[in-house]
This record gives sequence, structure tokens and C-alpha cells, in this order.
Amino acid sequence: MPTQNNNFFFTTDQGEDAVNAREFWWRGQILTKGPETSIPGIFAGPGWYYFISIGYKLFNGHPFGGVFILIMLSLATTAVVIWQLSKRVSLNMALLTGAALQIFWPFYETSRYAFNPFPLVFLAFTEILLLCSFLAGQKKYFYWATLPIILAFNLDLAGAAALFIFYLAVGLWSVVKGKLAKREFAIFTLVPVIFLLEIGRQFLTVGFKSIGSSNVGIFSGTSFAATLINFVNILKQSVTPQSLFASLIIVIGVAIKFLLAERNGFKRNFVMLVLTLLGISYLFFATNKGWRDWHTIYLAPLLFISLILMVTSFSKKLAVVILTIVFLSQLTFFQNRYQGDLQISDNPSLLVNQLKALDWIYENREGDGFNNYNFLADSDKDYPYQYLFWWYGRSKYGFVPCEYQNFPYPITSKYTYVPGAEFYSEPHLGCDKFRFLIIEDNNDVQRQEKWFAKVTAKTKLLEETKIGKIKIEKRLQIEKIN
Repeated sequence: MPTQNNNFFFTTDQGEDAVNAREFWWRGQILTKGPETSIPGIFAGPGWYYFISIGYKLFNGHPFGGVFILIMLSLATTAVVIWQLSKRVSLNMALLTGAALQIFWPFYETSRYAFNPFPLVFLAFTEILLLCSFLAGQKKYFYWATLPIILAFNLDLAGAAALFIFYLAVGLWSVVKGKLAKREFAIFTLVPVIFLLEIGRQFLTVGFKSIGSSNVGIFSGTSFAATLINFVNILKQSVTPQSLFASLIIVIGVAIKFLLAERNGFKRNFVMLVLTLLGISYLFFATNKGWRDWHTIYLAPLLFISLILMVTSFSKKLAVVILTIVFLSQLTFFQNRYQGDLQISDNPSLLVNQLKALDWIYENREGDGFNNYNFLADSDKDYPYQYLFWWYGRSKYGFVPCEYQNFPYPITSKYTYVPGAEFYSEPHLGCDKFRFLIIEDNNDVQRQEKWFAKVTAKTKLLEETKIGKIKIEKRLQIEKIN
């Protein structure tokens, strides 16, 4: 419901996804690189672009296509959890868990807009379930457990690395315990290692200048204390978001009682695997300064389900009391956040505001073509408008601007950061009269002033308006830039 009327985010990340996805579904290009990571020059695999291109194709280019695909993935996650828990525990337990996920904010939020780390939730669930089957004696599932790892390297490299280390740890433990032969372990891990070699090649190509050579580099130091605080907050989100103290009391008490008494193989394996993944993820991200909340987006839903599994092993009265406290806490938190999402805000990254900005520009062009230049608060690359002018402007008004980018050509190289840009630059009308500016508020005043001086040179302000926090200027081009 909140996504109705285009009330969802279409930020620089989503814009970059869109201009890459259209290369496949519109121009038939083979994509070899996925989203760029926090480290410049290091890319995930291209699978994410192929994945969301399905949604874009289904919705004829509408950005909701990306959101739709993640909504379907969330439903698939719920279905898999219910299916597996009904087989391994009980149908009532499965239905309770599936229903609880629908009021669990960290799970719901992964389908609120299209973002490449979000499918890690589905993949982490799948990984845990496959490894549970392996630990139950079905060796073939250790082989199948490589598939979620491979797919994860097409989404978010940091999260994928944590999952892969977790997979290796389970494999090595199994070798030590005699559950897996060394040769089998080597064969099963071969394909994920190939992905690691490709990432290593990228590191060697880019070099380590921006990675660890300065005080802000990702590998310039450790962050054990800061990461611990972040992980404790994840734990809090998974139990009672309003109270850290209550969350810790519940988790410690439930975990001790469960681990001392529970003999159900699946429940115990699931919980132990999740706790192992939690510990490995912490150690991995604490050894550097690169953690972002989306890298471990999979942890909160896994911890939440683990809590339900543990509590439902207790006596009925005790389970009802604990689950009532947790569910009411989660429902209250969910309701407050959800109500806010139902309202359209003035955020410049919401698609509804961006499309209103384009409507104002096209309706005030006085029957002529125009040039358009954009200043985004969070990026030097205007991917959202690169896509929206082509998809929305062309389909509704019949043409695109002659130039739509950050700066007038030849102040900057034309379209160097947009794949296939020249292909999407037609049709257009006359370009020598009007120039429109889309301006987002930014704390970097110096950067904004430099941009503004360049794009307003040899122009005269005719009109301006604001749509939410998006400022639009209509200018007359007094003299064309040579």
C-alpha cells in the first residue's frame, strides 16, 4: 500500500540499477558488471541487474518493477519458511512464524524499495535451511549450499563474503568431525572460490590507495567496539525495538534455557547456525571499518525466527507470555513506522516528487525543447533523472531533453557515466532557448556553488518553483556554450 502513487525511493542507487537494467531488457546488451561497492572500482556480479530487469520488463519500464520483484521475493521467503518449518517442526509453528514476519519491520523494509543487498535475506534463509539438512546427514545439501553464496556475490560483496566465511567454517567443522571428507570439502567450495579470485583481480587492478592507505580507508584499522554496538542494536531490533535492556534479558534467558534443554535436531541446528553466522559476521566486519547496515540485512530476520523457534520449545504458558511481549513490541514499532510510510513526504528521492518535477518542466517549456542539468545531494551522477527523462518524459511527452546531465557539454565529458547514453538521447526538439535546473539541497555548499556557477553561465532566470525539497529553475539561454 505505501508504494501507491509512486511513493517509494528512487535514489542514485536505484537510478543506476535502472539505467543498467534497461541495457538488457531494452537494448539487448550482455551485462558483465553489477553494482559498484563502497570501494571504487570493485563491482559485484551482474546477476542483480538481470534479476530486476524482469520487473522493469513486466511493468514496461516503470521503476515499480524493481519494487515488485522484491515484494515477490519477500513472499517467496515467507512461503519457504512456512513450507520448511511445517515439514521439520509443525504446521502451527510454521504459520505463526510466517505471520510474525509480516509485522517484523526489518523484514518488511526489504521490499519497500529496490536495493541490491535486500535479497540477502532470502539467500541467508536458504543457506541456513540447506546447511540444516546437511547437518541432519544429507551430504548433498552442502553442495547445494554453494548456490546462495554464488548468488550473493551478485548482490553485495561484503555480505556475500561473510556468508562464504560462515559456509567455510561449517565445512571445516564438518571435516574435523568426520562428517565431510577433505576432498569433498575442496570440490564443494571450488565455485565460490572462483568468485573470490575475480574479486581479488579487481582489487589488484584498482590498487589499495583508497582502501587502506588513509585514516578513513576500509582496511585502515579495526572497529571492534563500534561494530559491537551496531550488532547489539540489530539484536534489539529482533526482540523488543523499544528497549535494549528487555531485549538482552529475553535473549539471554531464552537462549540459556533452550540450549540446555532442547533436543530437536532441526531447531537446535537452526539456532546454532544462526548464532555462528552472527559471530562470524561480527568478527569479519570488526576487523575493518567497512560495515554498513545493509551488509548484514540478513541477521535481524534470522534472529527473529530463531527466537520464535526457541520460545515455542518451552511450556505453553511461558511461550505465550514471552511471544506476547515480543509480538506486541514488534507490532507497535511496525505500526508507527508503517503509518509514516503511508504519507508522501517532501523527500527529493521519492519517485512521486521526481515525476512531479518532470511534469512541471515539460509543462513550462512553452512548446519548445530544452536542456536540463541536475544537482543531486548524495551523488555527482544523476542516474535517477537519466532514467526518468528517457522513460517518463519520452513516453508521456514524446521526447527527451537535448542534454540531460550534470553539466552542459563540453564543460564535462558527455554521458561518460551512463551506459548506452547516446542510444537513449532521441528524440528531442530545439535546444537553444530554455535550460531547466533540478536542484536538491546539499550541505556541501562549496560544491553546490561551483556547480551553480557553471550551469547558470550565460543564462537568465525566468521562473522557479519547489516540489517538496526539489528546487526547479527555468532559465533562458542568452548565449550557447561553445
